[in-house]
Amino acid sequence: MGIGPRDVKRVVLTHLHMDHDAGLVHFPHSQILAAPSEIDTASGFMGMLRGYLPQRWPDWFNPIRLELDDGPFGQFAASKRLTKAGDVVAIATPGHTAGHLSVLVEDGDATLFLAGDTSYNQALMLAGKVDGVGPDTKIAAATLRAVRHLAEQQPTIYLPTHDPESAVRLATRQLVTAPVELGAAA
Repeated sequence: MGIGPRDVKRVVLTHLHMDHDAGLVHFPHSQILAAPSEIDTASGFMGMLRGYLPQRWPDWFNPIRLELDDGPFGQFAASKRLTKAGDVVAIATPGHTAGHLSVLVEDGDATLFLAGDTSYNQALMLAGKVDGVGPDTKIAAATLRAVRHLAEQQPTIYLPTHDPESAVRLATRQLVTAPVELGAAA
């Protein structure tokens, strides 16, 4: 794509589990953003006891606390516009971790929903099935409902990190199929 590490001005971490922080070493010149509660939970000795691996982080790693202080965004309780145009927005998507966040990118006629581990795949999100490990399944289920609601309201391409079909959905601009699947999953 012709983009090098120095071309990346900001990196937004959805959360700080080791499968999401492993590429940090490539971005020493970028602003690294993460939710304050995620940074606090993952840091230091207590972070290690909670299963995070801060000892793996590069020596220079000092993430910027991304305060989601722009108010609600649709069904999501908190948000922060990351660009002047407002076309890139970080939103609170607690569930997999309490401080988990996702990033929405307005891209022409569709919203790209960079979901991190909001769900492991689109099918589970559509079914409203909470997957994996999380501190509160009710909060995770509410986040999945909010994702489905957004997809009902506007064309959305849902891209969770671990879904092997995310790359195909992005390349083909495959939208979350609305109301029939969403209504059945609600």
